[in-house]
Amino acid sequence: MLRFENLGKTVNSAYADYFPFIPKDERFLVFNSKRPGSPDQEQGPDGNYPSTVFISNVKDGQFAKAQVIGPPITQGKGTEEVIGLSGTGDKMLLYYFKGGAGDIYMSTADGDKGFTKAQMLGENVNSKGHEIAASITSDGSAIYFASDRPGGLGGVDIYVSRILPNGTWGPPENLGPEINTSLDEDFPNISPDGKSLYFSSKGHTSMGGYDIFKADYDEATHKWGTVKNMGYPINTPEDDMNLRLSENGRYGYISALREGGYGDLDIYRVTFADVDPEYSVITGSIQAADPGKKVNYPDVFITVTDSKTQQVYGNYLPNPSSGRYVIILPPGSYKMELEASGFEPYSENINVLDKVSFATEVDKDIKLKAK
Repeated sequence: MLRFENLGKTVNSAYADYFPFIPKDERFLVFNSKRPGSPDQEQGPDGNYPSTVFISNVKDGQFAKAQVIGPPITQGKGTEEVIGLSGTGDKMLLYYFKGGAGDIYMSTADGDKGFTKAQMLGENVNSKGHEIAASITSDGSAIYFASDRPGGLGGVDIYVSRILPNGTWGPPENLGPEINTSLDEDFPNISPDGKSLYFSSKGHTSMGGYDIFKADYDEATHKWGTVKNMGYPINTPEDDMNLRLSENGRYGYISALREGGYGDLDIYRVTFADVDPEYSVITGSIQAADPGKKVNYPDVFITVTDSKTQQVYGNYLPNPSSGRYVIILPPGSYKMELEASGFEPYSENINVLDKVSFATEVDKDIKLKAK
């Protein structure tokens, strides 16, 4: 079961918003948008503007309003696209247009200053052909990229180039028939742990046009295993490209045209329900606000309700001797209500944050007022 969450107007616009990338801890989102990005951009005949890279940082578990990432990444004329991001979020791959073609560049994080000026990758990655998309491993040791250079299996193929001891990128290796077909393969995305490759293909068992596929790496054989179609509703009869997953694989980011969107491609966060969420442990002590009063802990009853569904998530009892309680919750919004003999009813809203704001433990002591 999948759940699609439109990231809303803080991220999406009435224009095309596409190719989202997040680091494994989901602390920020970078993506491309064809909304107005700078005063010197001219609107195209399709109503869109040239592509510009935007960034949205996470605060208190939510994406803040997206902003143009700015110089030195943005060149001011819509000539760039973000095409990859390392799992650690410290290396960004960009595609800079030069007339009808372009090359792949890499920028690195520079502390609180953002990202450095992007540097073009060497000739083992960039060629006289078209290099379209790329992905870099979390440790920065390998780049997977799509290219239509001669010598492939047909159309666009996916290659890997590994870093050499001298810091340059080594000769490209075609990933072979396990991944590539006689048709086009594009938009490789290596998982944060380097063990799974997500990519788009017009071959394999495509539903029509590009579909998104997954292959796992077999460390025993040093080959990519059976390619699996991600299936509907990730894939549709339209072109589907560029799925990016979080560290534990529960959340993915994708751009799509879906009912209820903002008018063009929007960015969605997809929840894979078959992957367990991370849980926060809410713990604390229950005491009387008046030091002269005592709480009879066996008479205390706690109810937690999901604020979105209004369904009871669980009922809990504190330790009958110490009054300490433990509640384990996945990310979400909840209402905690507490009843105790001789005290006023107590209620409090609890927000269990996710993304980079996730906390494994939350301390919350409760003071009860006597009737």
